[in-house]
Amino acid sequence: MISRSLDLSFEAVDGRTVFDRKRYRWPQSVGRMFPGPHPGSGSVIVQNSGASIHPGDVIEQRVDVGSGAYVQVLGQGAMLVTGKPGGAAATESTVLRLRGDGRLIHCTEPRILTRHAHFAQLTDVEIGDGSAVVVDAFVLHPELTAGDVGSISSTVRLRCVEGQEPLMVDAQLLDSSLWPRSLRAFGTVYVLGSAATVPSLSDVDGVHMVVTELPNGVGHAVRMAAEEGGALRTALDRTVRLVR
Repeated sequence: MISRSLDLSFEAVDGRTVFDRKRYRWPQSVGRMFPGPHPGSGSVIVQNSGASIHPGDVIEQRVDVGSGAYVQVLGQGAMLVTGKPGGAAATESTVLRLRGDGRLIHCTEPRILTRHAHFAQLTDVEIGDGSAVVVDAFVLHPELTAGDVGSISSTVRLRCVEGQEPLMVDAQLLDSSLWPRSLRAFGTVYVLGSAATVPSLSDVDGVHMVVTELPNGVGHAVRMAAEEGGALRTALDRTVRLVR
């Protein structure tokens, strides 16, 4: 079993977003901060030298954003989730914590499910008075058939502060019994925060999209289902740009 960890923190200093903490463990790494989508914001890319997730892997990540800070955290590229018959599930747990009016765009790349792979991920968002855009997406490998599909589950929970009961729990599951055969790529863009508005959509060929309102006034979700991964990534990118 390989344990992979990432621990990032950002603060606002003199009108700019800077690193307050940057810790990571192989195979993940984070380089310098680039200019972000808005004045004073920052953008970082999380790289993974392994480029895959294996049975039994445990991935734990945390991103803290301080009041006044605005950061975009991007993934390096789509990540393969490998499997084997009878293999253990890989798990990924991520905590996104916003303090004050901090703002975060968290765009992990799609997870690509291969033969007999089982993957479970949990994302906890603590939002305070801030706002966040969180992307969650996965794709079935083109060579995958109904006979060798494993499973993938994803749960996103949102709280205002740590320890509070969740204001929203959004859970998704896909396995061989639930797989709609004509669709192979699925994604959600969560637009979170009390100031979040209804996202605009841009049509993409081969992608079905719908906007749903999340409970307790915490925001909206743009849900997508596509015939293949390339179309899904185009729809995700366009949606995030429109929201941003």
